[in-house]
Amino acid sequence: MSHYLYKSEGRDLMVNFDYVPEDISLRINGIQAEPDYRASIEIESVYFKGEDIFDLLDPALIELIENEILGSA
Repeated sequence: MSHYLYKSEGRDLMVNFDYVPEDISLRINGIQAEPDYRASIEIESVYFKGEDIFDLLDPALIELIENEILGSA
């Protein structure tokens, strides 16, 4: 599990997440054998002042956090 400090409107949110790196599939004689997978993350928890507030966050904010983490990975 990895950690990321996300700064949101003057608040520091500690994000705990799992990172899955990009996976380029096998190609045989130039033919793709399996699908490629982009790098992704799965947020496990988001802490503010010692409390897990992940379930309270707007899905748009969660997506914003994920994109910021992926941009810095």
